[in-house]
Amino acid sequence: MQNFDKLILKRLNEGDVSSFEILFKKYHQSLCIYAYRFTQDIDIAKEIVQNLFVYFWENRSSIEINTSLSAYLFKAVRNNSLREKASQSRFIALDAAFLKEEKIDEFYDSLEIEELEKQLLDNIDKLPRRCAIIFKMSRIDRLKYAEIAQKLNISIKTVESQMGKALRILRSKFEYILLILLLL
Repeated sequence: MQNFDKLILKRLNEGDVSSFEILFKKYHQSLCIYAYRFTQDIDIAKEIVQNLFVYFWENRSSIEINTSLSAYLFKAVRNNSLREKASQSRFIALDAAFLKEEKIDEFYDSLEIEELEKQLLDNIDKLPRRCAIIFKMSRIDRLKYAEIAQKLNISIKTVESQMGKALRILRSKFEYILLILLLL
């Protein structure tokens, strides 16, 4: 287990709320995206993750983690997502490769969400200047196209055009990450 994980778990065990907030901010978005892959419903995915964090806080002193904190959280979300899907009688058979838990565990144990976010931010910074500014205002600052147009003193059509250009460029490199951003 990494030093960061050990420190967070130690502080959580002591009831440190700020450590819980750090944990929440670090993993919430990625866990929601992961839960969405199983549920295909963003509200249910967010609820599953919220319930996990509530459980984690309430049981912080008794939870034992033998793997990385990330692996523990992703595995818990996967298990809870599958349980939720089955309990709602909307469980659809997933294809065989997706159900192989060993492959999923290996993939997410090796996958560093932070690295994906860093790659995405690096590629956003490599966009043409105007595209990058408009993309960040839309997706990071969550401004509406009209607000962006007003702030930059350009037309809404220009904002739409630049967003389309940014999305095409990013999609070619990060189709999966872009899909995640669009779902949020």
